[in-house]
Amino acid sequence: MPAVGRSIPFDGGIAARYDATRGGNTRARNVADGVLPWLPEGPVVEIGVGTGIIGATLAARGRAPVGIDLSAEMLGRAATRLPGRLARADATAPPVRDGVAAGVVAIHVLHLVGDLPAAVGAAARMLRAGGRLAVSGIVGDRQEGDDVSEAHGDINERLRRLPPPTIEEITAAGAGVGLRLVHDGFLERLTFGRAPNVAAQLLADRTWSWCWNLPEDVWAADVQPVIDRLRALPEPDRPRPHWMERRIAVFERA
Repeated sequence: MPAVGRSIPFDGGIAARYDATRGGNTRARNVADGVLPWLPEGPVVEIGVGTGIIGATLAARGRAPVGIDLSAEMLGRAATRLPGRLARADATAPPVRDGVAAGVVAIHVLHLVGDLPAAVGAAARMLRAGGRLAVSGIVGDRQEGDDVSEAHGDINERLRRLPPPTIEEITAAGAGVGLRLVHDGFLERLTFGRAPNVAAQLLADRTWSWCWNLPEDVWAADVQPVIDRLRALPEPDRPRPHWMERRIAVFERA
């Protein structure tokens, strides 16, 4: 059963370092390359627009989206990239008329939404017949294993308040609102380097949303040992080549 509760806004200072810690323009281009071929011509809405970096990439390719986000801080960053095209709202209640969108894009955001069926239903309502919802941030991403991954373990999965949805959960939520799965695949492989000390510092700085509100006893028992293991790896300042393939699913409105 999908988790239901309060959605997680990206306030508290993360907006200033979001792009630098989430892949920046390289990731934005990767997402645009994977999403655009699946979107019919017409208006696009991006749920969880964040800093607008993906939306700006879509705009540069002729598909400027209307962006929705819960975080005022993130929208402040996005305003320079998508001026006049933003609204502050939860994904479960977007201020968009029914049936006007050719595409709705939800990139790595549904794991932050407190009510998955409501968010999927809201996306479906925005879509016209034949419109499509593109989603990433689904269980099933593929990545290379290395000593950084081994040291990190599954701590983020164990400690996050809202887990990433499965494709089965999204499909089930969409079935009742006229959405059917038309594509289940992966974005193009991204290759990058990551050093153990950098990975450790990202944890120590509480960069990831699952870190933000952890009690200190949980931090000491579960997170600090991971930081210590990462910093103890051989050559901790040497970047390890690493690749990742993000899973993407596309749903079409009947």
